[in-house]
Amino acid sequence: MYNLFFTSAVWLIAALELLHGVSAEGSQPLLRHNRLRVLTEWPECVSMGCDACKSLIQGGDPSLELVYVAPNSVVTMDYVENRVRIVCDFTTDTVPQPPNIG
Repeated sequence: MYNLFFTSAVWLIAALELLHGVSAEGSQPLLRHNRLRVLTEWPECVSMGCDACKSLIQGGDPSLELVYVAPNSVVTMDYVENRVRIVCDFTTDTVPQPPNIG
């Protein structure tokens, strides 16, 4: 009986963390989200200015590390959960494709 209650409580806490995006301690968000949608890319940044896109993303989650890269440039293939690569065409100062986490 105790084990069933404990398991139910753990699932309830996990569900609340997912819905509200905060850890049980209330300090650090577990997921970058917009209501119930987890943000892994920002399509609204396409054709925006590079600095405006950076401000938009940082406004949603200031803990993200934002990195500008040039179009068709070589990047490492490692996946970093808190890194967002913003492809920035420096000649026109626009974002040609959606920034994403990785």
